[in-house]
Amino acid sequence: MSMEKSIEGPVARLSTLDVEALQIAVFGAALDPIIVMDEAGRVREFNPAAEQVFGYSRAAAIGRLLAELIIPERFREAHRAALARFVATRQATILGRRVTLTAQRSDGTELPVELAIAMVTGSAGTLFAGYIRDLSEQRRAEERQRFLLEASREIASTLDYEDTLRRAVRLAVPALCDGCGVYLSEDGRTARRVAVANVDPEKEALARRLHEQHLLGPEQPLGVARMLRTGQAVFLSKVDDEVLASVAVDEDQLRVLKALGVRSAMIVPLKVRDRIVGALSLVTDVSGRTLGPADLSLVEEFALRTAAAVDNSLLYREARRAVARAEELIAALERSNAELDGFAHVASHDLKAPLRGIAALSEWIEEDLGEHITESARGHLSMLRGRVRRLEDLIEGILSYSRAGRTGREVSEVDVGALLAEAIELLAPPAGATITVEPGMPVLRTARVPLQQVFMNLISNALKHAGPEAVVRIGGREAGAFWEFSVSDNGPGIPPAYHERIWGIFQTLKPRDEVEGTGIGLSVVRKIVASMGARAWVESAEGEGACFRFTWPTEMPAERAG
Repeated sequence: MSMEKSIEGPVARLSTLDVEALQIAVFGAALDPIIVMDEAGRVREFNPAAEQVFGYSRAAAIGRLLAELIIPERFREAHRAALARFVATRQATILGRRVTLTAQRSDGTELPVELAIAMVTGSAGTLFAGYIRDLSEQRRAEERQRFLLEASREIASTLDYEDTLRRAVRLAVPALCDGCGVYLSEDGRTARRVAVANVDPEKEALARRLHEQHLLGPEQPLGVARMLRTGQAVFLSKVDDEVLASVAVDEDQLRVLKALGVRSAMIVPLKVRDRIVGALSLVTDVSGRTLGPADLSLVEEFALRTAAAVDNSLLYREARRAVARAEELIAALERSNAELDGFAHVASHDLKAPLRGIAALSEWIEEDLGEHITESARGHLSMLRGRVRRLEDLIEGILSYSRAGRTGREVSEVDVGALLAEAIELLAPPAGATITVEPGMPVLRTARVPLQQVFMNLISNALKHAGPEAVVRIGGREAGAFWEFSVSDNGPGIPPAYHERIWGIFQTLKPRDEVEGTGIGLSVVRKIVASMGARAWVESAEGEGACFRFTWPTEMPAERAG
């Protein structure tokens, strides 16, 4: 026996009674409504799913005209005409197709459905089996998503958080409820009303009175206060007089609650970064609607998006305040810098003037004494003029330090190789010194003057400490968004313990009588480099020379230009 025959055998042996029983079982177990209609338009069958969706019992539906049963009155004449046309011409327009229509329940409410019709001709004549799918939930889901999309767009269109909340209330009424209120809480216990709306202006006024006088204090057993205490949504699917009596704290409040005619209510939290900052309250009254679990999930999502918009508004407000504060600090810093520049200039002038007088006086004394001056006195006068020059250099160094990183910041294309050649020429190194610049120096878009000052200070420092036979090598390499430059020498080196100390102002490792200097040059270098968002450091060991390194941006950021 073939496999095909073994399968066909049992099917072929099904009796007519078995087939009918199977059909009845399938008909009864179907999850979607199935309605059978004859050519006269009367219902011949009405399965349990149809009973549940349309609200009629099978007994009440059988024999009734389908048009009067589930078709809204405005569509009945078109239904009757189409059925009559088919009976007369046998030409169908919707057989074998899926169509979307509006149907009607026993209570008169309408619902969207999808319909597919199959025609069966037998001993009982021509019958039409309508397979119906209730699209109500699908439409509600689509409407919820559409509402959330439009709401997100609307509440995100403003950066004023109170305006955001007022828009949220107006969006909720009447799309989600008949009345809505939104509240903010700063202490987590009490709340202040930001906005209230109701489809009925008189009830909106009552709601304002209710929320102002009763529901915002921490002692209330229900409402916003309860939500703030527990952090959980308050959901009352049915609000009757008994519920109102249990909620009201006095007769006046009870009268207001009854006047509002609330049928159902819910209050959901507004959360910002896991912190409850307020509440969204919704009620139904005049429409007769009742809020359910599906509404709660939608409102919670709406509250989440509203809270996110509020958070964005608050962050924007904080950012604006921070920017304003930063602008105030920048203005204050600019004033301080201007005052410092003025002070440095005045101090430089006022201090240099007497120094120049002292130097001139020492020269006059030496000239007046002529041949009568002793060698000891000549030495003392020379030392005095040296001290004057040192003080002048110190004053000039202080002036340079006060201005370091704040002047000469015009940006241009800078050929570093050419800049180094110019700097070395200006320094006029001693005849025995050797300065080598590695090839391949870059062209940077930067401020020329600060970079030249850094190189001159480092090269001058190397020549000073390495002596008349100094060997100075200048190199550079690319390092991402920066170039790293180095100035190395064959001097006595620097012990590791002093690698940070040398960058401080007025810091020197040898007495000024041994090595002439102000102790300002390296501090100016680090200050200028830091102002460029870069860094400077030294690599050295005692007796092995020193290598000073610093980084410099390849392209000077706009905010650092001046």
